[in-house]
Amino acid sequence: TYLIEERINEAKDGFYKFINNGSAVPIDMTRQDASELSEFLAFTQHVQFYKTKGAVYLSDLQGSMELLTDPQIMTSPLIGEGAEIFGDGNVPSAFNSFPEQHCCNDICRWFQLPELAASADSDARSAVNS
Repeated sequence: TYLIEERINEAKDGFYKFINNGSAVPIDMTRQDASELSEFLAFTQHVQFYKTKGAVYLSDLQGSMELLTDPQIMTSPLIGEGAEIFGDGNVPSAFNSFPEQHCCNDICRWFQLPELAASADSDARSAVNS
């Protein structure tokens, strides 16, 4: 089996690491548009974490301004009863610290997403048990 990805035109937009899988904190960008995209991607992580009741979000977000490649699925260590799923990049310590590390931005606030830190533990347990 082969997986073929679309080639990213680095000469046009460059290649950026927006958010890595070891931290929920977006990487500082020098370009304003890259910084705005990084903020939007942090918002999407918040939505994913919230909508899955603290069970899953995507991280290791990288690519160009038009195409992301090679994301990492991050799951609660409670899912799969401790089995390693989605590879070595699914880092339990990073997942567990996501609610405290995520800083709500203007987009999170505009969509009135709840703060994560307060409800993360109970949400993850209820998602796994349902």
